[in-house]
Amino acid sequence: MLTLLTLLACSGDDPSPPTPGGTVDTQADNLVFVPPAEHQSVFDDFVQFAGSRWLATGSSDAVGLTVTFVDDLDGDGCYRIDDLGEALEVHAGDITGMQYGAADIAEAAGHRFFHPTRSHAPDVMVLDRSGFGVEHCPDMARRGLHMHTLHPIEGLYDFWEPGSAAGMERAKRTIDWVAKNRGNHIQWVALTDITGGDPEWTAHTTELIDYAHARGLTTGLGVQLFGGANLQLAFDLEDTSTVDPDGVRARLETLTSPGPDLLNLSFGEFSGEEPDTFVEAGTLAVELMHEVDPDIEVTTVIHVGNYEDLRIEYQGEEMLYYFLGTLLGAKPWIHTTMYYNLFEDAGLAYLHEEFDEHRDYLLDALRDGEPVGYFPESAYWVAFDINVPTYLPLYIRSRFHDMDQVRQQVGPGALQDHVLFSSGWEWGYWQNDIATLRMNYELPERWEGEVATWFTPWGADGQAVSDAIIAAADRQHQALIIDRLAAYLAGRELIIDVGGYQGIVSQPDRPSFAGIQTMNDAQLDEMSARVDELAALSDDLLAIAATVPTHTYRTATVPEPNAWFVEVHQGLTVTALRARFAAEVFGAAVTLARGGDPQPELLAAASTMGEAAEQVHARHAALHWTGGTRILDQVDDNDTLYQFGYLAKADDLCFWERELIQMENEAGGTPQSVPDCF
Repeated sequence: MLTLLTLLACSGDDPSPPTPGGTVDTQADNLVFVPPAEHQSVFDDFVQFAGSRWLATGSSDAVGLTVTFVDDLDGDGCYRIDDLGEALEVHAGDITGMQYGAADIAEAAGHRFFHPTRSHAPDVMVLDRSGFGVEHCPDMARRGLHMHTLHPIEGLYDFWEPGSAAGMERAKRTIDWVAKNRGNHIQWVALTDITGGDPEWTAHTTELIDYAHARGLTTGLGVQLFGGANLQLAFDLEDTSTVDPDGVRARLETLTSPGPDLLNLSFGEFSGEEPDTFVEAGTLAVELMHEVDPDIEVTTVIHVGNYEDLRIEYQGEEMLYYFLGTLLGAKPWIHTTMYYNLFEDAGLAYLHEEFDEHRDYLLDALRDGEPVGYFPESAYWVAFDINVPTYLPLYIRSRFHDMDQVRQQVGPGALQDHVLFSSGWEWGYWQNDIATLRMNYELPERWEGEVATWFTPWGADGQAVSDAIIAAADRQHQALIIDRLAAYLAGRELIIDVGGYQGIVSQPDRPSFAGIQTMNDAQLDEMSARVDELAALSDDLLAIAATVPTHTYRTATVPEPNAWFVEVHQGLTVTALRARFAAEVFGAAVTLARGGDPQPELLAAASTMGEAAEQVHARHAALHWTGGTRILDQVDDNDTLYQFGYLAKADDLCFWERELIQMENEAGGTPQSVPDCF
């Protein structure tokens, strides 16, 4: 019988495929999934969304290597692949385990489920059976993805906006993608436009939730408690600081009518009600949630923000205001922001030297067997990373570091609830999400082991790409977390500057160009050292980018661009250019402060920005998302506070232009209008 699977797209050094042997089959025909009848539609979509001519569903007498499924294991999400020679058999504990087994087999054949709307399917099929026969069970009970649809990201357009068949299909692809990458939970944030009810939204959301449930995934919706702390356009339960039970019930009925399994309760940022008011109202809101839907699970977000006005005393205990959320009768989800983690320096993000209070609460709760979850980020969209743009596999390193430290300090399996706060997938940020989902399922001994599996179908070339991602993450860890250069790679919009004047800091801060002009010699020496560190980071990232092959060899003589390799190369290059640009504009500020001529550095910065624009235009001409240009558009009519796509400021390099103009104005050139980049 013919078997199958995996692309061995060979490197230029060795354009010939390796000789098969042992547990590797080199034949080309379909891999045929034969699921139980009640799950047929699940596997029909599984195959369709994989986009591979080598995968099919059918009866057990179909031509190809058949894969049958047996529901006989204990444990949700468990599976084992038995090699029967002329067929494969997936033993599973439920429908999620069946999908995980099918995905594992496809991956053993060279498929990769990278981006929700773009997978990799091999051209030449080779099935590696060496990993079969092992029983896999999840390390964590909930392995989830939270799409922060308060922002104009892909998930907003596909999950929130009803009425588009293409958007519905993309949303279903995303649910399927989460399952293929070993996740079992997906959620998104509700917005205020449906507060009074919206039948079209209800029908749209019901279809998505039913679709997720059929695949064994649970679902959640984010909701905010008070309108007074609602800085964006979130769906809130109460517009004032008191809870009107009838009004809250009506809003909850709207929100729960599609059938979500979980409501994730947030409290806003930077402001809050009096502690007694908050606890009383929050407790009542949680009780009303359970009254409206007795089966609903309620979680609360324990946010960050080390501000003086958020330091309170409640019932004789000093605490950060957000920890009041632990008193409401819901499961607290401990939040961290950006690529920072619970165990290392936090760079003064939200004015935290480190997130030690959040770490200690999580660890103590786990040790005491109290309900708790972890809710870190894989991107911080607003002016910090993906829309600058920068490519930061450092996120993967930090997400592993948290899980590994919990494993070491509390024990394996202690953390059972991990949901990743996601804010976009272009510029390689899909990597942060799939890595975290898969590490939630089975935590490797080292995070590098997860990355190393991604590009193995491409042999030596693939190894080079994985090595580059790992090297970049390590270098970024040193520069951005240890050396605290994060603020210089990030952008700053007008609102961030205004907040800074009021003492409200979210991302790490940095000196202004005007402020540098008032520095003394010692301070200027420190800034010069910063400039040198940024230049060194740029050089190192460019050197790493140079190791990434951008082509694979389809034949012995004809190279072909590899979209996945190119994306990594572009991401590393634009991040290196961002570091160089920062060195140039801040170097110009130091030169001016010392009485020198900053023009050579400003001209160099303008040239660097031009190089970055070339990378951006190339990347944005090859988006993975298939929904058009809305994520790039400077003007977009959507239901969020932000009437533009999340990559709009990356598309025109607004943050770069803003800094260059600010510094040119400081240097005394012809006054120019400074873009606000909001």
